[in-house]
Amino acid sequence: MQAPPEYCLFFIDHWFSCMSKTDWASWVQAMGSLLALCVAVGVVWWQRFDERKQAKAVQLALAEVAADSVLTHNRRTLGILDGISLRWSQIKDRTFLDKIPAAFSEKINAINIPTDEQLSHMAAVWPQQVRALATARSLIRIAADAMAQVAGGVQSGKTVAASDIDDVMSMLAIANDALKAAHFGIRPEYRPHGPSI
Repeated sequence: MQAPPEYCLFFIDHWFSCMSKTDWASWVQAMGSLLALCVAVGVVWWQRFDERKQAKAVQLALAEVAADSVLTHNRRTLGILDGISLRWSQIKDRTFLDKIPAAFSEKINAINIPTDEQLSHMAAVWPQQVRALATARSLIRIAADAMAQVAGGVQSGKTVAASDIDDVMSMLAIANDALKAAHFGIRPEYRPHGPSI
């Protein structure tokens, strides 16, 4: 029996580059399979990369929309807090404070605080600012409850102590600072405006 003819790679007649047709077919099939596997892995990797990129773009878009909404309300909130603070600082005679808690309570309750959904959309992009907004939100809620209790005490005939309102004003001042810090962190071009009374 005769040996099958050998075919050499680039016509180099050497033992490692010369094989029979079936050997060459096996090597070509092996290399083709390896190339197909690499292409398949590359396609999957590229699709995942593209999905992550698109998910990040959607997340950023949601964060921007949430931030725009929150910051729009934030400006109004800062105006309300500045107005309450200014009004409290202008009251010279703190002996007759019967009408103050109800008026302040009404203004505090008018504040539109960020929702959990808005904060969760913003958290991936601005984590520190979201913590500041969450702190301010908690303080505003506590201050609203405290001022409502003081106002309720007035309605039931209790006298209002200036220190009760001072405590609430301290919480609102901290909330105001947290809101401003968050606002500057998200939109550095923000400049505080004057109070609205």
